[in-house]
Amino acid sequence: MCTHAVPCSLIAEQKRRGNCEVPLAAIVTDFDVHSYWAHPNVDLYLVANAQSRKTLEARGVPGHKIQICGIPIRPDFEKKISQKTARKKLGLDPSKPVVLVMGGSRGMGGIENAVKALLEVKQVQILASVGLNEDAMEHLKVHKKSGRVHVYGFTENISLMMDAADLLVSKPGGISSSEALAKGLPMILINPIPGQEERNARYLLGHACAVMAKNSEELVDKVENFLENPQSIGKISQKMLKISMPHAARDAAREVLGILKRQKQRLYASQSAD
Repeated sequence: MCTHAVPCSLIAEQKRRGNCEVPLAAIVTDFDVHSYWAHPNVDLYLVANAQSRKTLEARGVPGHKIQICGIPIRPDFEKKISQKTARKKLGLDPSKPVVLVMGGSRGMGGIENAVKALLEVKQVQILASVGLNEDAMEHLKVHKKSGRVHVYGFTENISLMMDAADLLVSKPGGISSSEALAKGLPMILINPIPGQEERNARYLLGHACAVMAKNSEELVDKVENFLENPQSIGKISQKMLKISMPHAARDAAREVLGILKRQKQRLYASQSAD
C-alpha cells in the first residue's frame, strides 16, 4: 500500500519485471492525481473523487482498477463533540472565538506569521499546531504570554482542536483538508506548496469549502468577516460535509482486502488445476 507516487512506481516496475508478485495498491492522498501515479502494474487505485478517476483513465488506467474512497483519515474524525465541551477540555474560554492554525506534521506554511497576524483580531483564541517544527515552537513562545495563544507540538488531539475551533487556517494538505471536511470546519488557505497543494486548493475553492488568504492583511480581514457573519461559517460547513468522505479509511481497507482475497482465490485455483 503506497501513499506516495515514487515508491509506488518503483514497486510497480519491479512487478512488471517479474520480481514481485505482491498486490500493489496506490492510495492517493490529494484531491488530484499527477502523472507519476499512472503505471500498468498497479493493481488498485484508491482516489479522492470522480475527477481523479477520470484523470487516471485518461492516462490509460483501466476503470475497474480505480475505486473512489476519499482520502483516508483516522476514525476519531468521524465523530464530533460540542464546541463548548471541546473548548473546556482544552482549557479555553467557551465564550470567545477560536482559530486553529496548522501546517501539517512538519509545521510548514508560515504558522508564525499567521499567529502574529491573528493577534490583531480582538478576543480570538489561537491554537497553533506546529508539529515537529521546533523552531516555530520556540519562536511562538513569546506570544503565549498574551494568554490567547496555545502552542502544540506533534499531537494526536487535532480532532478535539477542530471541534473547538470556528475556523481553520492552514496550507491545503490532502489529509488535513479531509479531516476538516469531515468536521465541517471552514478553511482559510495560506501558502500552498506548488504542485499538489495548489491543485488541492483549486478543488476546495471550486467547491466553496474554503477561501484563500494571499497575505497577512487578507487573513485578518477574512477571519474578522467570518466571525462577524457566523451564518457564512454555517453555509461553508454544510458544503464541506456534503463532499466529505469520513469513512475513507474503512472503505479503502475493504478494497485492499478484496484484492488480497481475489489473489488467494487465483492461487487456490492454480494449485487445484496442477
